[in-house]
Amino acid sequence: MRLIANSISNTQKKKQLVLVFGQSNTDGRGEVVNLPSEMKGKIPNSYVWWNNEWQPLEAGVNASATLQVGYIISFAYNWYLADPFTNHYFVINAVGGTAISYWQDGSGGYNELYDRFYRAIAVEPLGYDLKFMLNYQGETDGENETLSLAYKVAEQNLVATYKSKFGDVPYILSNIGSDVTYSENVRIAKTENYNEGITQGLAETDDLPLLPDNLHLTAAGQVTNGLNLFNIAKSFL
Repeated sequence: MRLIANSISNTQKKKQLVLVFGQSNTDGRGEVVNLPSEMKGKIPNSYVWWNNEWQPLEAGVNASATLQVGYIISFAYNWYLADPFTNHYFVINAVGGTAISYWQDGSGGYNELYDRFYRAIAVEPLGYDLKFMLNYQGETDGENETLSLAYKVAEQNLVATYKSKFGDVPYILSNIGSDVTYSENVRIAKTENYNEGITQGLAETDDLPLLPDNLHLTAAGQVTNGLNLFNIAKSFL
């Protein structure tokens, strides 16, 4: 979907934009020191909406509310390698410990993301191409049997809402791991929604390394997840 904040000339570049949202594995808990050297420092041609302005994307500075490492660092770096002549922009909202209901229309996560998105695209009179929505969420629902069994329909409603509000673009997920009591119910729901075409991509995380809390991906795990997500996303570019 092309979003135009103002009319633009043919000489102005459209900003390729990605919405990123979900729980704590979205902003990440991996340690910056354990990143590959090429992903330390500013990621070329990559920007994030942070403190009400576009800033160069950099792990430990603005990519994470915890000042650590999420998958977007690897996603952005691999997108830069594949397309080094285009700028890529990310609007991120991550809130740990939130069920999928928190991200539905009218709830806190949705409202925050919506506000950030429209603030971000209004900054300059340039065109925006919304390319993807990336979501990593479900662990909290997987801690509750009732919520986990209702997850499939809840996710279908979420996807439909976001596509109607933001644009009918590829909706790409990270599946959750098997680290909470009813995680398998959520994992099955996500897999079925992908197989039924509700979502357009699903990256497995069950085999990725975890921190000692057995919940959050290590920096290496986040790097792999970001690469896997980009390999899915690039088929839509």
